Amino acid sequence: MIKKIIHGFLESELIKIESKNIKEASYKLGEAMKEENKLLLEKYLKGMDNGQKERVIQFAIIKLDQLKEWSENDIFLIGNENRLKKYLDGFEGYCRGSELSEEEGAFLQIEVKPECQTVFVQKENGEIGFIHSEEEGNNAFDENHYGYKWVEMNLPNKEVSFFAYPGLCSWGPAFGINETSGTVQTVDDLYIGDNFDSGALWATAM
Repeated sequence: MIKKIIHGFLESELIKIESKNIKEASYKLGEAMKEENKLLLEKYLKGMDNGQKERVIQFAIIKLDQLKEWSENDIFLIGNENRLKKYLDGFEGYCRGSELSEEEGAFLQIEVKPECQTVFVQKENGEIGFIHSEEEGNNAFDENHYGYKWVEMNLPNKEVSFFAYPGLCSWGPAFGINETSGTVQTVDDLYIGDNFDSGALWATAM
């Protein structure tokens, strides 16, 4: 059971979402992060000539098509739910909400590289406390525009809170709290970061 959550975000940096399904919720998240996503896309593409842009976008399309092909495989079926199809539903909604093409959204999923750390401490009474912090200042853009947000999302059978990173379409590869199950999710991609050519974030999202 999660007893208490304290965050340091301003009211203007909070995103509260209530939705009936993951695609609709992701659309609302993308809509709320639209400005940050556009800025990040411009930042990554800045300085590339047309040929370079075409190559990186084409690579993203290939990897997205690969995920769509994999989603037809039962390997991602847990219970009665195909988790990869669910992720792709969220990805589609997020892109539409952000007014990004799927190609641009796929490019961002590959390129975004947030960095963070979480410290866990178990108290004498058995309770576990934790502190999570972000260290990737580059995604803040400038001192007057902080890119990260704190999201509180209510779905019919799940209530989650998580960090929203510019460009990142879900909480799968991010830090988050599942308040329904009482669990805290942190992700470590050190073992796959250099070995998964579609980007570490897509690997952890699956």
